[in-house]
Amino acid sequence: MNTNDRGIKSGFEEVLLSVKDEKPWLDLLVTHAGWKIIHADNLSKEMTSILNLAADKNHRECVISPPDTIRGRLRLLISDPPNKRTIRGNKTSWDTGGIFDLNVRVKDINVSHALFKEFGWQEISEPIHWNFGSSEVKEVLMKNDDGIILALIQRIAPEPPSWHLDPVSRVFNSSLIVRNMSENIDFFSKLGFNVLSRHEGILPDSAGRVLGLTHSEALSTSVDISIMHPSNEMSGSIELVQVAKPGSHEVQTIGDKKRGIQALRFPIENMNHFMQIIEAHGLSVTSRSQSNWQPIGSVDSVTITSPDAAQMEFFCLQN
Repeated sequence: MNTNDRGIKSGFEEVLLSVKDEKPWLDLLVTHAGWKIIHADNLSKEMTSILNLAADKNHRECVISPPDTIRGRLRLLISDPPNKRTIRGNKTSWDTGGIFDLNVRVKDINVSHALFKEFGWQEISEPIHWNFGSSEVKEVLMKNDDGIILALIQRIAPEPPSWHLDPVSRVFNSSLIVRNMSENIDFFSKLGFNVLSRHEGILPDSAGRVLGLTHSEALSTSVDISIMHPSNEMSGSIELVQVAKPGSHEVQTIGDKKRGIQALRFPIENMNHFMQIIEAHGLSVTSRSQSNWQPIGSVDSVTITSPDAAQMEFFCLQN
């Protein structure tokens, strides 16, 4: 079965987040970065049930999108009263499980770094200047009180893509911290992903400091990275990261009453064909539903859980 037969041809289009309050996100991304609110409403009882949210709370959603595309958009889920716990709030970059971070491009990392700090985001390290493959970048990881990490990346060379960059672009990549690299590569390969880029060993330029490693740890700790995408683009790609440092493991399910990154959502063209592929590879389905994702429309969606408990949703628009 070749890649074109696998039913998935593009990266994730939407990220599902559970947050305490949408206002800080709107202030940062809509007011300061030019993103747009494309949908905001209370959640229906049907969607509350599908997302496995607490029935005794009120829930609403707000979908925000970059100004130039709907790819890389964020769907914010807000519960009243808010969930107190976070999915990865106290976890380090070597603690495995769930979805670790979301990557955005910035025009000037010093400006964006200062802006995020102004809005209460905490840095995991100072911005680090390093080389990854053929790319020269400056990068910093920022975490907010929802336990959500955004990697701010300024690409020095080659020239960055012509996305909206000032001060923050659409989400273009997401990292998963994994226990076993080959197992995860096999899992995503079965879904139709290809390895776009691979690094094994100690990161150059002490770049492990980006992940929160000390300077000495960064010089001696292996950090294996595999970036995967169905059609070899850095647009909605998955970045598998294995850090050779002991840590804990986080098990996550959608709607588990914790704030944080809930799921990555990938568009597909033919659900029946995709389900045949899943069955042929012996992959387990976590959930399946038909629902209405405003403002996208009626969708048929299936959730599959990665070997390290990251939730991947694949959706097909229904006529």
